[in-house]
Amino acid sequence: NFLIKSQCTGKVKQIFSLQEAQSSGVVCTIEPCLHEIEYGGICVSCGFHSEEIHEDQPEKLSCGVTAKNLKFNHEIAINLENKNKEQLLKQKKLLLVLDLDHTLLHTCLGRVEEPGTEELNIDRVTFTTKLRPHLEFFLNNLKDLYQMCVYTMGTHKYAEAIIKILDPNREYFGGRVFSKDDAPDQAVKSLKMIMPFDDTMAVILDDTYEVWPNCPNLILCERFVYFIQEPDPISAKFTRDNDVVLYFMSELLTRVHWKFYSEENADVKSILNTLKSEVLSDCKIAFSGIIPLDKEPKEDPLWKLAESFGATCQTQVNESTTHLIASVYGTKKTQYARRRQIPILHRAWLDLSTSCWHPLPEAPFTLENIGQLDMFALLPTSLKRRLSSTSPSPYKKLKTESGNDSLESQSDSDSESDFADLNSKE
Repeated sequence: NFLIKSQCTGKVKQIFSLQEAQSSGVVCTIEPCLHEIEYGGICVSCGFHSEEIHEDQPEKLSCGVTAKNLKFNHEIAINLENKNKEQLLKQKKLLLVLDLDHTLLHTCLGRVEEPGTEELNIDRVTFTTKLRPHLEFFLNNLKDLYQMCVYTMGTHKYAEAIIKILDPNREYFGGRVFSKDDAPDQAVKSLKMIMPFDDTMAVILDDTYEVWPNCPNLILCERFVYFIQEPDPISAKFTRDNDVVLYFMSELLTRVHWKFYSEENADVKSILNTLKSEVLSDCKIAFSGIIPLDKEPKEDPLWKLAESFGATCQTQVNESTTHLIASVYGTKKTQYARRRQIPILHRAWLDLSTSCWHPLPEAPFTLENIGQLDMFALLPTSLKRRLSSTSPSPYKKLKTESGNDSLESQSDSDSESDFADLNSKE
């Protein structure tokens, strides 16, 4: 007996007789393995580990398949992606990739006994989770427009525990859950995990842009922070008491979907870029007491933020100025603005208008009114009634913030006028 080792991996196709082998010098023929599918780094066809395969092999891709450690070669991945795109187009849907922590909810370590929180136990460790206000409204509003999936930097066990709360009946995500355990690089996220070849139909909602480097598909969401010891009084009004970010994100994503299916050869990246540039396109903004005097104004993050949403920023206040962002009254700029009746606003107006992708009414953001800021009150009446009267939640403790459960739900036509109502507010 002797052992013959092939120089390539694959399946034995034909074994020759001893006489044939002696005359030709060929013992057998082998059909090389293409290593099309790997599970846990092992080829499902030939059983070799990827580290044992010395042939040049392109990187394997998961292509939206959530079975952990299951990877495909490029040809199969392209076919899977094309089938998913065909299904999305047939259903007139887009792909929505959702972050969990600080986007849809906030989780802290330990037990916190507060109304409206959920307790998790993962590997004998206790966590407490608070769902973001109006999350049910957000998911219900988008489920027919988007194929939704979760992509978190948390572990897979944590993600699955959260999904049991968010989607116990698999109505929204259908098991499409990705975590850092599934990613080749645990420091950043990549759409290649889900749609590796064509990202024209993919939208991302996340509170952290650093984990999506150079990704034009990203909508940066206002960070949701609930478990804090001493909250900033302004941010607390927004993130704890009456957070309405998910309403604005729902409206924005609805507009993205409508524009995509209204255009030929549409690409969500160009749609997002256009919508973003329109948010403050009518605004000419100056600053007082906001940007340090020893700093170049155009290099300040707030200046860049305003410009990225279409605003024209000015170093001086003049007759063309539409908004003055200030920290205190009494400066020459604020005195000029008062004489010209130019709105003098707290920087929260700019922060929150860009977070919501919509210019908010000015009156609640004046320096004298900012301490009484009530984001829920800024919403149009029709929307507040809709949010107050949504159908019973599948979540055990999720409630709207309005405190009024007796109002009847509004017709679909209300949603079309929500932005018009908001624009008409003082």
